[in-house]
This record gives sequence, C-alpha cells and structure tokens, in this order.
Amino acid sequence: MTGYLRGDLTTPDGIAEMLATAEQSLRMAELIDVPRLNLHGTGLDPDGLPVRPRGSVLPHEWDIAADTLARLAALGEREGRIFTLENLNTAVDHPGSPFARAADTLRLGRAVDSP
Repeated sequence: MTGYLRGDLTTPDGIAEMLATAEQSLRMAELIDVPRLNLHGTGLDPDGLPVRPRGSVLPHEWDIAADTLARLAALGEREGRIFTLENLNTAVDHPGSPFARAADTLRLGRAVDSP
C-alpha cells in the first residue's frame, strides 16, 4: 500500500507533506492491517510521473533524504509497520524521479540502517 500521498524527501515543504500524509497512510494501514507501506523519492502524479521532475540529485540532498527516511522509519516502528523505498524505472515509466535507481535505494537504505 502507498506510504504517503504527497511530498518528497528533500524540500522543507515536501518533507512536511510526506510526513503528514505518511501518518494518514499509517492510520489506514492499521485499519486494514497492512504491514508494509511503499515510498518513492518524490510524489507521483496520476500517470506515475514525478510531480517535480529532476535531472539529478545534489550532493547535500542525500543526507536530507536519509534523514527524512529515518524519520519515516521511526513513524513506522512506532506503529508496528514498515516503510519500504521503491526504486522506480526511470527509463520506461518514471522519468525524472530522484533516488530512483536500485543503487540509490540501496545507498539510502544503508544510510538509514533501520529494520
């Protein structure tokens, strides 16, 4: 199930939206007893395209994204749920999605280091 409705991992407004809507997703996950909630590096529109497409990730954004994911992991742990970060296929159907490659999700997962 989706772990958020809007937001992103690196901008102040996007982080606030992601955390707030993750709380909403957690409430629904409890209601229907879903253990895992899915995240992406940015919000996606109804066609699966990034709301704010990007060509690259700036070096300082890696630490911000890892911090945001650590905050989400803490929310999930508090509620007995697991947030997972999905790598997206930028070549086929999600062009411009940041943190989308498998190597990106592995790097962020290792930085967060949360079960």
